[in-house]
Amino acid sequence: MTVTAGRAARPALALLAAAAILGALALCLPIDHDEGQYVGPLAVAPHLRPFADFTYLQTPLQLYLTRPLAALARGWALPALRLANAAMALGELALIFAVQRRLGTPRGRALVACGLLLAAYPFEFASVVARNDALPALLEAAALLAGVVALERRRAAWPFWTLAGLFLGAAASAKISYALPAAGMGLFLLWSARRHRAGSLDVIGFGLGGLAGLVPAAAALPGAPGNFIWGVLTFAHSAAPYWYRAIGLGHRLALPMRLAEGIFHLAVGPALPMLAGVAAAGFARGARSGAAPAVRLLQTVAVAGLIAALAPSPMQRQYFAPMLVPLAALWGVQDPLAGGRRRWLLALTLAGLIVGVGRVGYVLGQAALGAAEGRAPPALALTRDAHWIGRTLAAAHVSGDVATASPQAVLDSGARLDRRFSSGAFAYRSGDMLDDGQLGRLHLTSPRTLARDLDASPPGAIVTGYETPAGPARRNIDDDFRAYARARGYRRRVSPDGVAELWIRPG
Repeated sequence: MTVTAGRAARPALALLAAAAILGALALCLPIDHDEGQYVGPLAVAPHLRPFADFTYLQTPLQLYLTRPLAALARGWALPALRLANAAMALGELALIFAVQRRLGTPRGRALVACGLLLAAYPFEFASVVARNDALPALLEAAALLAGVVALERRRAAWPFWTLAGLFLGAAASAKISYALPAAGMGLFLLWSARRHRAGSLDVIGFGLGGLAGLVPAAAALPGAPGNFIWGVLTFAHSAAPYWYRAIGLGHRLALPMRLAEGIFHLAVGPALPMLAGVAAAGFARGARSGAAPAVRLLQTVAVAGLIAALAPSPMQRQYFAPMLVPLAALWGVQDPLAGGRRRWLLALTLAGLIVGVGRVGYVLGQAALGAAEGRAPPALALTRDAHWIGRTLAAAHVSGDVATASPQAVLDSGARLDRRFSSGAFAYRSGDMLDDGQLGRLHLTSPRTLARDLDASPPGAIVTGYETPAGPARRNIDDDFRAYARARGYRRRVSPDGVAELWIRPG
């Protein structure tokens, strides 16, 4: 009885441990300038609409859901957003565990699979920074569970396929790359219908559910269709390559370099040996006999997630999030470490686990050392800077919006962000590829037009200090803002920690 109760308590204890780790990482992981484009829209005037009134570079479900949270956690929105992402990642782990258990995976092995995922660097980063990665991954995990349940039911499976489509459609409404896992599951369902393992109601239900999940994205389209298409589709395949070539990093756009960087990201932790083990187990079992339909479903979505990771250019660690959800479930279901032939894989997995755990320990250790010296964790330190910005602007009776390439420093200040910088540095740095008419339609400025646009509508203040030189060209976007501020006589103030530079408009 006691042993059984102890075993039953293991998932709850593991969940608590994962919650503690993810919560600590949310506060302690260094701020990434990528976060600017996700928190910037939360700092503009609340009545403004994405795409129609300011530039947004993603499908908008994340923004719709985080606006109320940012308002509720006013003054502490950045750490709240990070902790909310950590909570969603925790839900993702719980759903992956449920998928494995539904497919008969022993409790211990299912917990190990979730633990390996937790130690993977791409998962950690995607789970805690204030980006749009944790929400769609959670929805993808929910879709996989719904799909697995549907495959268990010989009759009336269509409600679960409808839920799976709804979850994946919503995931694509939060991050467009999840359209590929959605397409993967849809192709699997069509293949199953052709083999008489699924019915027409299942296919129709999945399709209608997917369309319903896309409603949040589709609702933003009529207001400014051209801006929507540019922000969601055009920007992703044109603006980043433009910037990387401009700073001398064009070689990172080539497929061999993207593959090499992808392998590196997966190798920081156990994700790479997990992928190798799942692939080897899948090929071996597929050669011996047909895999179970649920395993085929997970494999199909994993392949689609891998394609989604490799498609963008250049490669970034968080792009692997769509693949990691089905990969972790497959690892537990297939048990790739079984058998003596897998000793090499066990060694690689343990090595990856040590690297992943060591990296988490390093991040938390650095935060502990900083706390001993009186420094706040990164998320709280940035919030402290934002509070200083707000107090300084209030004391100087500054009116007008704040211009900056780092909206994450303005979010919790109480000041309002100039909508021309809602995407932070991202649209701005590639803005010279657009003509003046396009910039006006998108409510953007660029290095070419910065002085002219700010003169036409001067910001009350400018914030610099958070952008760092990029690439061999050592291009620092903050230098554009500093040059304008100096030329127009803005008064410079520096935050107590010496990071934030606040430039206040004269008069």
